[in-house]
Amino acid sequence: MSTLHKIITSKKALILFNSLLIVVFAAFSLLPAFSQGYFNCSTDGFFHLNRFENVILALQNHHIPSMFNYLVAPSYFSYPGVAISAMYPWIGGFTFIIPRLFISDPYTGLIWGFFLLNLLTIVNTFSLLKSLTNNYWMIWFGTIIYEFNNFHFIDLYTRVAIGECFGYAWMPLVILGLIQIHRGQKKGIFVLGLSMGMLGNSHLLSLMMAICFIIIYEINKVIKKEINLEIIKSLVFASLVALAISAYSLFNILLMYKRATPFITPFLGVTGSNVNDYISQLFTNSMGENLPWSYGIAVVLIQLVLTCLLFTKKVQNSACKSWIISADILFVLTFNIFPWEILKNTPLGLIQFLGRLNAFIVLFIVIAVALYPMQRLTISPKLIITFISLVIIALTFNGSSHVTQIKPSWSNHRDKITQENYKEIVTTRYSFGDYIPKGVLKENLQIKNPKDSRFAITNRTENSIQFLVINDSDANITLPTVLYNHFNYQITDNGKNIKSINNKMVCLNLKKGQHVINVQSDESSHKLLFITSTLSILLTTLVALIKRK
Repeated sequence: MSTLHKIITSKKALILFNSLLIVVFAAFSLLPAFSQGYFNCSTDGFFHLNRFENVILALQNHHIPSMFNYLVAPSYFSYPGVAISAMYPWIGGFTFIIPRLFISDPYTGLIWGFFLLNLLTIVNTFSLLKSLTNNYWMIWFGTIIYEFNNFHFIDLYTRVAIGECFGYAWMPLVILGLIQIHRGQKKGIFVLGLSMGMLGNSHLLSLMMAICFIIIYEINKVIKKEINLEIIKSLVFASLVALAISAYSLFNILLMYKRATPFITPFLGVTGSNVNDYISQLFTNSMGENLPWSYGIAVVLIQLVLTCLLFTKKVQNSACKSWIISADILFVLTFNIFPWEILKNTPLGLIQFLGRLNAFIVLFIVIAVALYPMQRLTISPKLIITFISLVIIALTFNGSSHVTQIKPSWSNHRDKITQENYKEIVTTRYSFGDYIPKGVLKENLQIKNPKDSRFAITNRTENSIQFLVINDSDANITLPTVLYNHFNYQITDNGKNIKSINNKMVCLNLKKGQHVINVQSDESSHKLLFITSTLSILLTTLVALIKRK
C-alpha cells in the first residue's frame, strides 16, 4: 500500500511540476514584448486587434458579431463596413476575446491574450511530445525549441501575425491526432477533429497547409501498407468533427464568395528567401519583419547535427529519421534557388511567403529531437539540453527585444500600444485593403464631395456607423462606408429610409441642411451555425480530455 501511495504521490507531484512549468514558460514568453510597459505593434497586429475589438463589442452587447466591421478607421487602405469578420475567422482568437469580456482594461486584456496563446502552444506541443517519449528532458527540450525559436517570436511580436500564431499553436495537435489514429486510439479522432476545426476558426491558410500535410502523411502510410478500414473511418469521422467545429467560420467565407460583389483578396505570391540574406540574418540574429525569416542559428545547428547523424547506424534505425529528412527537404524549398514566382497564380500562390513553411520545419525538428535515441551520448544529456535551451531562449529574447525598441514611423508601419491609447489607436489606425469591394480604393483614394458639404462620424457600433452631414446646397454625398451586393442594409436620413445610389459605397442624394445618416448591416450572424460550432468545440474538447484521462 505504501508503494502504491508513493507512486500516486510522485505522479501527482510530476503533474503539478509540469503544470507549473507550463505556466512559467508562458508568462516568461511575454517579457520581450511587454517588459518596457508598451507593445510595439505592426500593421498586421492592428488588423487583428481591430477585428477582435469589433467582435468584443458585439459580445459585450449580447450580439453575435456581424459579418462586417464598422470599427475600421476610414483611410486610403480600408473603410468601415469591410467584411473582415466574415472573411477572417474570429472564433479561434478566443484567447484575446474572452479576457476582454472580464477585464475592463484592454491593455491588460492584450497581455492575457498573448499569455493564453503561448500557454496553448506549450500545452499542445507538450501533449504531442509526451505521446512520443517518456523522457521528460526530451519532452521539455522539444517544447522549448517549438515555443522559443526565432520564427515563433517573429510571428508573435515582430509581424504580430496573430492568425498564423494560432495556426502554429494548433499544428502539434494535428500530428498528435494522426499518430493516435494510426495507433488505433479513438481519442485521436477528437484530437485531430478539434485541431483541424480550430485551424478553420483561426487561419484558413494554416488549415490548407495542414490538409496538404495530412494527404502526404496518409499517402506515405498507404505506400508502407500501414493503413486499414478502421483508420479511414477514423479520418472521415475526424473530418466531420472538424467541419462541425468550423461550420460557422467556413460558411461565412463561402457566403461572401457566392453572394458579394467581387472584392480584394490578399495578394498571391511564392516568395523564397535569398541564401546570402538568410546566412547574414542568422549570424546577426536579426528578427525583422521582412524576409528572410529563420528559426535561429541554435535550432539550425540542431537540424544540421541531426542531418549529419543520419549517416550513423543509430539514427538510420531510428524513428526520427523520416522527420529529419522531411525538415531538410522543406528547408531547401524555402529558398529562391528555384523559380517559385512562376507558380504565384496557382493554388500555391496562396502561401505568399515560403518562410511560412518554417512552422512545419521546426515541428519536424522537435519531433525528431523527441524520438532521438539519447542513451548512447557520452556527455550528460541533461547538461546538453540545459545549455542549448538557454542559448535558444537568450538569442530569441535578444533579437525580439531589439524589435520592441524600434522607433515607430510611417516607413516601418509600427506604433506603440499603451494602457492609455489602446482603444483609440486600435480603432483609428489605418488597416489593409483586404476584402474591400474591387474598384473602391481606385475610385475613392480621396472622397471628393462638394466644398460646401461637410461630414463627421458621430457614432459607431459593432454593426453600424452614424454620420452628421451638413450641406449648404443639394448634393450627392459619398460617405466612407462600403457596401456588398446581395446583403441587406438599413440606411436612414434623419430616421427615414433612403437608398444608396452606388452599390459599393454609401452615396446619397441629400438636400440642403443637416442630416443624421445611419448605416446598419443586417446581422448576418447565422445563429444556428454559431451555436453548432461553439457546442462542437466544447463537446469535442470535453470528450478528448475524458478519453485522455
